[in-house]
Amino acid sequence: MAEVTVATWNMQGEAKPKMLDLLHEVAPDVLLRQEVKVTTWPTLLASVDWSRAFGLDLRPRQAGAGGKQALGAAILVRSPGVLTQAAVVEQEGFIWPERSVTGLWSPPGNTRQMRLVAYHALHGGHGVIKPQTSQALGLWLGNQSGPVLAGMA
Repeated sequence: MAEVTVATWNMQGEAKPKMLDLLHEVAPDVLLRQEVKVTTWPTLLASVDWSRAFGLDLRPRQAGAGGKQALGAAILVRSPGVLTQAAVVEQEGFIWPERSVTGLWSPPGNTRQMRLVAYHALHGGHGVIKPQTSQALGLWLGNQSGPVLAGMA
């Protein structure tokens, strides 16, 4: 298998110039992002040919969700790689599924697909939401077959 570079980080809603400069410098094959806003999503796509999935494209904001649903997770795979079967993670106990995105990807020089996951552990809920959602993700991951690469914040 060829060498693969992976980057993952929490954007905290912003596409800051230093972040974008680092993205160009590192030139990852796979980029797993958390806390991506609808308004910053186009900035990530502007300079590189990415196959991609964004939680808020896959599951748009729900009526009455308020600010908690203003952020999503994202997976970006540099061309010629292709992300397939992109979806939000659907698992009982998962709150705000748009903050978790998954898809399949074949690394360069390898015909075996790898499951990619970008996940943001939620804050709040008086110590209930984060553990509940993390436990639900763990159950979901346990049901996956084959290799999994996860970026979490």
